[in-house]
Amino acid sequence: MNPKHRNLHRATSPTYLEDGTPMIEIPNHVLLKGLENQKEYVIGQFSRCKTPPGGLVNAVANRIWGKNCKIFTRKLGESSYLFHIPDANTRAWVLQRSLWHVDECLLFVAPSTEEATLAMPEISSVPLWVTLKKHPKSSVFSFGV
Repeated sequence: MNPKHRNLHRATSPTYLEDGTPMIEIPNHVLLKGLENQKEYVIGQFSRCKTPPGGLVNAVANRIWGKNCKIFTRKLGESSYLFHIPDANTRAWVLQRSLWHVDECLLFVAPSTEEATLAMPEISSVPLWVTLKKHPKSSVFSFGV
């Protein structure tokens, strides 16, 4: 392995228990880094459908959200996923919209928290695309159809 690609280094030396078992204490700065990285994660919860396969969820997330960075997905439960979105602008855009369609299923997203739970919001409106066919041009205005 190329030494410049190694990201592991010795942070401390182990102490030994009476029976010879090595014991290490994780330094505080390592634990605090975990809290900093937590903001890069988004929790997604599918609602009112059979959860799509993990490969499809990963492919759709990378196709829609992955323009600036690679999105990593991990299945948490029956209908919930954890998305790692390293790019801050992409993450803000995903969270701002909060409702997405994946394979005809509704996907609600929220920032990751320590509890890793997502309460389903009440649906009052859903953004969607509409294709109008054979629509007369005389009924098109600057403020809408």
